[in-house]
Amino acid sequence: MSALEETFGPTGTLQRETKGEVVLASRLRTALERLNPALPSEAITAAVDELTRDRSAMSLEAANREVYLLLKEGIKVSVPNKERGGQKTERLRVIDWEYPENNNFLLVSQFSVTGALYTYRPDLVGFVNGLPLVVIELKKPGVPARAAFDENLTHYKQQIPALFWFNALLIASQGTDSRVGSLTADWERFFEWKRIEREDESRRVTIVFSYCRHRLRWGGARKTCCSDARGRESHACGYPPLSDRNSGVKNAIVYFCCATALQGVSYRYKVAKSVAIVKLCSKHTVSPYK
Repeated sequence: MSALEETFGPTGTLQRETKGEVVLASRLRTALERLNPALPSEAITAAVDELTRDRSAMSLEAANREVYLLLKEGIKVSVPNKERGGQKTERLRVIDWEYPENNNFLLVSQFSVTGALYTYRPDLVGFVNGLPLVVIELKKPGVPARAAFDENLTHYKQQIPALFWFNALLIASQGTDSRVGSLTADWERFFEWKRIEREDESRRVTIVFSYCRHRLRWGGARKTCCSDARGRESHACGYPPLSDRNSGVKNAIVYFCCATALQGVSYRYKVAKSVAIVKLCSKHTVSPYK
């Protein structure tokens, strides 16, 4: 969908009120209602408010970490206890990690976001259930992909940080050279996505999307891969739990997975292998690496 000539209001292109809104609240609410049919509307409203609240007083990384935990673990909401009376706490799902097709996916070009001084328009923003999880910046052939990182993505993070509170992936491309990285990664940690379907397939440019003159192949654009990136089976593209940093072999494997998830080999396969090793390690009292 193009937002170049976006109209605003309840019947507008994206149903935003202003360019300062980075979350598509209407899509978010609809998704939360669909994923949590047993919860009352008050709980849905509380969850929307928690996701969209102002985090400008926090550092960008801290804000992103907080949102990441909400997406991964769900949001605690208070609901009436019909059996015992009073209130009880339930966890509201924001994203369906097990069945990606139950989520709402939207790719928007020229999505305008107003910062403190100016309005900026990233080339492509990928939304999952109304939340901007992916930002893609494109350059014309002949211009290094790094220019998209240095001149655009880095600048956006400084000037419109609210867009990146929800971010899972950043992508810079000029058509033939396409790189993917995480929010806090420097350019040296942006890598080609080398595989899409199988670990043994031949190397190719791996970002899959076709838009105007830019043809990209992005395995991460696939719904299953997006879910794997922040799902419950791994911490890839996310933050390892602070309380577990010294808890032995099991977490060492998980942290290795997290640290290398975006370093040139599709994290999907690295995560799968690491999880398999973790399961094996959990059955042994002695580390299999000795």
